[in-house]
Amino acid sequence: MNRYLIILAGLLAAISGSANAGSYFRVVLLGGGELYEYRFDPSTFALSSASRCPDRVVQNCPFFTDPIRREHWNAGNALLSRFGKKSISSYAAADSQMRHAVIADLDLEKGPHKFEVRNLETEAIELSATTKRRISAAEMLGDRGCVLLLTSTYRIGWMPWDWPLTFAGHPPQYNTYYLEVYGPDGKMLNEMLVKKELKYSGGYLLPYREDEPNAPIVPDGPC
Repeated sequence: MNRYLIILAGLLAAISGSANAGSYFRVVLLGGGELYEYRFDPSTFALSSASRCPDRVVQNCPFFTDPIRREHWNAGNALLSRFGKKSISSYAAADSQMRHAVIADLDLEKGPHKFEVRNLETEAIELSATTKRRISAAEMLGDRGCVLLLTSTYRIGWMPWDWPLTFAGHPPQYNTYYLEVYGPDGKMLNEMLVKKELKYSGGYLLPYREDEPNAPIVPDGPC
C-alpha cells in the first residue's frame, strides 16, 4: 500500500460512507445567508426534508463546523494530488473500502461536465461519463462502483428587485440543486430535486454515520 492510500485510509476511517447500518449522506447547501442540511439514504435513494440552521452566521452552524467536513476535504485533496488534479477545478472522493475513487470536473460554466471512477490499486479509469448539469460535489456510493453527484442549474435574476445588482454589474444567480445516482456502467439510476433557486449558493456532500448504538440496519440496495 503506497503512502497515499495510507493517508486516505486514516482520514476516511471515521467517515465511512458505505451503505451499512447507520450510514447516510449529508447534503449541505449554503446560500443567501442560510444553511440547509438534507439526508440521503444510500440504500433507498430517499431524500429527507431539510434542517435549516437557525443561526444567521453560517460559520456557527453545527453541520458547517463539523470536523468530519475538514477531514473529508483533506482526504479529497490527497486524492487530487495523487492524480495531478487541482482542488479549484476538480473534486475527488474514495469509497469506504479504498477500492475506487470518483474524480469530477467542478462547477464548470459550460459542459460537458465530466466525472470518472478510478481503481485505486491499479489507477485505471473504470468509468468515464458526463452529466448535463454543473457538478458541485461527487461521492462513491456504497462499494459496488456507484456514484452520487450533487449538481445544479442556474438562472440570472431578471425581476425588478434584481435590477440594482444587475445594473451594478453583479446580476444575482439563482441555483437549483439535484442529486444524481449513477451505476458502475455509467447509466443514471435515479435523480431528484433537492432545492429550487437558492440565491448566491454552493453545496457539498458528506458521508456520515449515526452515533447511536441502536441505529437501524439498512438493507443492501443496488449500490
